[in-house]
Amino acid sequence: MKTTMIASTSFSEPTHDQIAQRAYLLWEQSGHPNGRDQELWLQAERELKETRFAGTTGRPTASPRTVAPRIPVDALRS
Repeated sequence: MKTTMIASTSFSEPTHDQIAQRAYLLWEQSGHPNGRDQELWLQAERELKETRFAGTTGRPTASPRTVAPRIPVDALRS
């Protein structure tokens, strides 16, 4: 019989404040649109959850706009 070990991960839901901050940033980036509050809130919540999930599995599932840009190694050696 083969036993599969599953790693324990600490996955916590984003807080209200974290979602609000991300939604506000999305609203600003979208040019301050009216009537898209719920859409942007849900997008922010989804992005934060994807980013957190990616961190627990090691797989990059977050969209590129939610991930910090990479700095070339050569730039760090100056």
